Amino acid sequence: MSPKFMMLILLAMILALQFQVLKSCVEEERVGLLQFKEFVESEGYDADHLFPSWSGDPLSDCCSWERVTCNSSTGRVIQLSLNNTRKYRRCSYDSNCGNNMGGVIFDNWEGEFQRPRETIPVQDSRNLSKLKELKYLYLSWNAMNKDSMKFLGSLPSLVYLDLSLNHLEGPLSSVELENLKNLKVLNLYRNYLNGTLPIQELMGFSNLEILDLSYNNLEGSIPPNIGNLSSLKAFSVARNLLAASLPSGLCQLKRLQELDLSQNYFEGILPPCLSNLTFIGLLDVSDNNFSGTLSASLIHSLTFSWYLDFSYNHFEGSFSLSSFKTHSKLEVLQFASNNGKLQIDTENPPGWFPSFQLKVLALSNCSLNNHTNSIPNFLRHQFHLQIVDLSHNKCWCKR
Repeated sequence: MSPKFMMLILLAMILALQFQVLKSCVEEERVGLLQFKEFVESEGYDADHLFPSWSGDPLSDCCSWERVTCNSSTGRVIQLSLNNTRKYRRCSYDSNCGNNMGGVIFDNWEGEFQRPRETIPVQDSRNLSKLKELKYLYLSWNAMNKDSMKFLGSLPSLVYLDLSLNHLEGPLSSVELENLKNLKVLNLYRNYLNGTLPIQELMGFSNLEILDLSYNNLEGSIPPNIGNLSSLKAFSVARNLLAASLPSGLCQLKRLQELDLSQNYFEGILPPCLSNLTFIGLLDVSDNNFSGTLSASLIHSLTFSWYLDFSYNHFEGSFSLSSFKTHSKLEVLQFASNNGKLQIDTENPPGWFPSFQLKVLALSNCSLNNHTNSIPNFLRHQFHLQIVDLSHNKCWCKR
C-alpha cells in the first residue's frame, strides 16, 4: 500500500472523527434539556407536541433537535427558541385555557392579538441553567412576568434576549437585569412595563447594541445619561407615554442606526446636534408634539437614511424637498402635518433631480407648492412608488 494512499485513509479517518465530534452535543446539556421537557410535562403541557424531536434515546443528538442550535465546534447549546408556546397547554373541554379552538384570539378594535394567559413555566425551572454557553434565548409571545428575568441571571453568556409580547409589568429595576450585562440585544417590545426609562439600570451594559422598549407604558423623559450607552445601534421607545424635550445626550450615540421615538408626547425642537448621528438609517419622530423648524444641518446629515418620518407634529416654516436630492438610499419619506404651518416646496430649484427611488411618500396638509399648487414634478422619475399621499393640499394638474 503506497504512502500516499495511507495518508488519504488517515485523513479520511480524522475528518470522520471530527464530524462525529461536531455532531454530538454535550451530555450534561442534553440531560438538562430532557429534564426541562419532563418538568414541562409535569406542569400539564403537551411536551411531546412542544418538543417532538427531544428524545431520551442515548443516541439522539440534542444539536439536531427542534428549537435548539449548537456551536458546530464545541457541541454546546448556544440558541434556544421557546417562543410561542401558548397553544400547547393540555385542556379539557370544560376548562378555561383560553381559546378552545387552539388558534389566535383577536383582542380589540385594532385587530391586535391577545397575549396568552398561560405558558410554559420557564422561570420555575432550574434545568436550563446547565446551558452555561447559551447566547440566544427567544421567549416571545408567552405570558411571562418579571420573575422569569431572575431565572435568566443564571445564564451568564446570554447576548440576545427576546421577551417581547409577554406580561412583564411594573418598573424595570436592577433586580431583573442582574447578571445580564453581556447582552447585545434586549427586546421588551409590547409588554406592560411602566415607570421611567430604565437607563440608569442599564449603565453597566457596555455591549448593548439593540434596545427595544416600544409599546409599553413608560413615562417621564429620556434621561440625559442615555449617551453613556455608547454601543447602541438601535433604540426604540415608540408608543409609550414619554414627554419633555429630547436631551443632548441622545446626540452622543454616534453608532446609532435606528431611532424610533414615535407615538409619544415629546415636545420642543429637534436638537440640531442630532446631525451628529450620521449613520442613522431609520428616524421616526412621528405622532409627537415637536415644534419649530427643521434644521438644514439635520436634513443634510441624513444621507444614510432609508426611512424618515416627521409626520403629525407641529413643525412650521418653509422647506424644500430638494434638500434630500443626494439621499440615494431614501425609500420612505413622510411629512404629514398636524397644523398646516409646514410649507413644502418640491419645485425649487427648478429641474432638480433626485438620486432616490421612493416607495412611500406622504406630504398631507403641508401647503404643498403654495405658489404654484402643482403636483411635484420629481414624481415623474419615481418608479418604485407604492403609496403616495398628497391629500389636504391644493394641488392641481394641468392637462
